[in-house]
Amino acid sequence: MLIVVLVPVAAGAFAGWAVRSRLVWEGTPLGMLQRVTIAVGIAGVTAGVAAIAAALSNGSMGPGRLAVVGPAVLPFALALGAEVLVGAAILLLSPRNRDELAEERTDRWVAEMSALESTPAPFSVATDASADASFREPSAFDDTAPLDDLRGANPPDGAGRAPR
Repeated sequence: MLIVVLVPVAAGAFAGWAVRSRLVWEGTPLGMLQRVTIAVGIAGVTAGVAAIAAALSNGSMGPGRLAVVGPAVLPFALALGAEVLVGAAILLLSPRNRDELAEERTDRWVAEMSALESTPAPFSVATDASADASFREPSAFDDTAPLDDLRGANPPDGAGRAPR
């Protein structure tokens, strides 16, 4: 039964994760005070909904001992709100790690590159087949081409060629 206590904490953690991932996606820089306010707001809304549910579930099932049935509204709402606050605060107030910052930078870079691809180029590229072939030929300054394929980089007598 102790695991049941963790369900509201997990729900608060899920709410904190959802809010935090949305803030990271939108690039909204928030300070500690704003994040505390969001966590308290999540817990307050949860406590309010729990108080309404507890008030609606109170009643009587009969005379005597069954005259008052249901949870006490204030303690139930405060306990549930506190548990949700713990879960939300864990995710909203924890420091950001390097992976999250790297993912944010990658997302921004992808967005910037896709914006650049949609803009027209300021110059025209030649479509001639000979011009296209010249771009595929390895040059003396092509540092990704094999060294043996570089034309003009070795002396004509082959004295500069490395032994195999």
